[in-house]
Amino acid sequence: MHNEQDVRDLHHLPGVRTVKRVQNGVFKVQVEPASRDDAMARFRGRDGGGVCHHAYKPKGGANTRYYLTDRIIARFQERLSHAAARV
Repeated sequence: MHNEQDVRDLHHLPGVRTVKRVQNGVFKVQVEPASRDDAMARFRGRDGGGVCHHAYKPKGGANTRYYLTDRIIARFQERLSHAAARV
């Protein structure tokens, strides 16, 4: 999110229940299930295009969330050399 108007726009999307800042320009938005896809499409279709993803909670995972995005993040052991990490 780039400015406060962007944050206000989130509140006006269809079905939005809550908007919570997670960090800097990242927000957690809870949306009524029936309005979710419409709200995400509208946010993505804004000028400048918004980035949003579904969040999934595994059964029994009270504090675990999975976000399906277009990025892959890999974490290696500290002692792994650059050459060994090459694919």
